[in-house]
Amino acid sequence: MNFLKENAVGGDDTMICLESQSRHQSKVFNMNPCVSCMIDSFPLGTQPTYHTQTVSPPTFNNQSLENIDLFFANLAKCEKIQSLDFKLTSMNHQQLIALFSGISTLKNLRSLKLSFMINQLKQNEEYLELGTQFRKIANLNSLKFKLQYNQINDAQAIEIVNGLSHLTNLTYLYIGLWQNIIGNEGAVAIGNLLCSLKNLTNLRLCLGGNSIQDLGAVSISKGISELKNLANLKFFLWRNQIGNEGAFMLGKAFTNLHGLKLLKLSLENNLIEDLGGNSLLDGLSACSNLINLSLSLKQNKTTIQFNFNVSKCICGLKSLLSLELKLIEDCNYFKYGLLNCAHLKILKIVLEYKSQIKYVVKMAALKLKRLIKLEILS
Repeated sequence: MNFLKENAVGGDDTMICLESQSRHQSKVFNMNPCVSCMIDSFPLGTQPTYHTQTVSPPTFNNQSLENIDLFFANLAKCEKIQSLDFKLTSMNHQQLIALFSGISTLKNLRSLKLSFMINQLKQNEEYLELGTQFRKIANLNSLKFKLQYNQINDAQAIEIVNGLSHLTNLTYLYIGLWQNIIGNEGAVAIGNLLCSLKNLTNLRLCLGGNSIQDLGAVSISKGISELKNLANLKFFLWRNQIGNEGAFMLGKAFTNLHGLKLLKLSLENNLIEDLGGNSLLDGLSACSNLINLSLSLKQNKTTIQFNFNVSKCICGLKSLLSLELKLIEDCNYFKYGLLNCAHLKILKIVLEYKSQIKYVVKMAALKLKRLIKLEILS
C-alpha cells in the first residue's frame, strides 16, 4: 500500500495522487484497505488534515466502504483540483461507481491518470460501468488510462472506448491496453474513437501483444489520419498479426501528419513484407518536420533490400536530430546506408540480448559527424 500524495499549494497546480499497492506502509488510502486515509475538505492554499484508521481483515466490509464514500465526499468539495493520479490494485463494481461519482463532480478537473493492476477488472459489467463513467468527465484535457494484462476481449474494449468517445476536449490521450486479447473489432472501435477526438496533439497507443490484424490496423490508421493537429505520436503494435494492408494504411496516415515532431513506432513481430513496409516508409518520408524518431520494424517478413530503404528514409528526414533503433543481426541499418545520416545529434541503439554486433554498431555510429550523444543498450 502507498499513500495519498497531496500537493495543495493552491491555484492551477493543485493535484492529488492516490496510490494503492500491496505492501503495508504508513499513511495509506487503499481501495482494498488494511489502512485507509481520508482527506477533509480544506480551503485551497491551506494544509489539509488527515485521519487514518486501521481496518482488519484486509477485505471489504461496511466500515471500509463508508471510508471510501467519505473520502470521495470530501474530495468532491475540493473544487479547484485540476489533476488526479490513481494507481489501483483492487476495485469492484461498487467502488468504481464511487470513484467516478467523486471525480465527476470536479468541474475544474483537467488531467486524470488511471492505472489498474493485472487482472483487476474481470466482469463484463465492470467494463460497461467504466465506459459509462468516462462519459461523466467530458471536461478533461488529458487522460492516461492503463489496463494491461487483464485478458480484455473485443466486447470489453468496445465498452471502454465508447465512453472515451465523449471526451472531445482531450489534447492528450494515453491508452495502455497491451498484453490483452483485443482483435479487429476492438481495434476498429479505437479507430472510430480517434476520428472523434479532433483536438488531440499528443497520442500514445499501447496495443502490443494483442490479436489485431490488418482490418483493425487499417481502422486505427484511418483514425490517426484525422488528427491534423498531432505533434507527438507513440504507437506500439508489436506482436500482433499485421501485414501489408495495415502497414500501407499507416503510411498513408503519416502523409496527413504535417506537424508531427515526435514519432515512436513499434511494429516488430508482425507479418509485414517489403510491399507494405515500403508503403509505410513512403508515408514516413513525408513527415518533414520530424525531430525525434524511435523505430522498431525487426522480426517481420522483409528482405535485405528493405533495410536499405529504411536507411534511405531515415537519411531523408533532414530535420531529424534524435533517433532510436532496435537492431538484430539481420536488421543492422548501419550496413545499409545509415552512415549517410550526417545530421543526427542523438542516437540510441537497442540490441537484441547477447547480440554479437554491438562493437560493429558502436564503431559505425561513432562515424556520424554531428553526433554528440550515443547510447547502446543490450
